[in-house]
Amino acid sequence: MIIPETKITILFKFLSTENGGRKNGLTTGYRPNVVFNFTEEMLNLYKTVENGYFLPGEIRTLNADVMFIFTHDRWIQPGEIIECKIGIYNPGGVSKFFIPGNFLFAREGGRIIGIGNIISAGT
Repeated sequence: MIIPETKITILFKFLSTENGGRKNGLTTGYRPNVVFNFTEEMLNLYKTVENGYFLPGEIRTLNADVMFIFTHDRWIQPGEIIECKIGIYNPGGVSKFFIPGNFLFAREGGRIIGIGNIISAGT
């Protein structure tokens, strides 16, 4: 397993099965589709969108290829809240959006299975 060098620490809540979350637990190496939310003002700091138009205050999303990294050897069950790290593959300029206090969510297909807050950024 190749663990990415760029990591951020998050407080993550895996949704319970009753609330649309997974039926089974997770362990280190789990790679869902993670989406970071950011505002127009944050996007202007990065300035990579060509010919894009955003309404003021509109929330945009940014997908990232990540791996969950847990500090212990047990399965995390639906409904748990846990502090963990996510490693980001090929972060490039998107790392500018990894700001403590921002939020993200994990999806499987079109279904949200967890929501988290960024605690700290860096390795």
